[in-house]
Amino acid sequence: MVVKKWFEYMEIEKIPVKCGVLTEDQLFDMISDHNELLGVLLDLTSKMYKNF
Repeated sequence: MVVKKWFEYMEIEKIPVKCGVLTEDQLFDMISDHNELLGVLLDLTSKMYKNF
């Protein structure tokens, strides 16, 4: 579902989201809002490096 949303957003020409460096608050919010996905990412990353 997340990937589907990403592709939907990529098709939109302008997204009202500022790009740039995240503030500490934005970074904290991102981590707390998406901690499950970040956990999966870290797990897959460690598995990937074990296979190198």
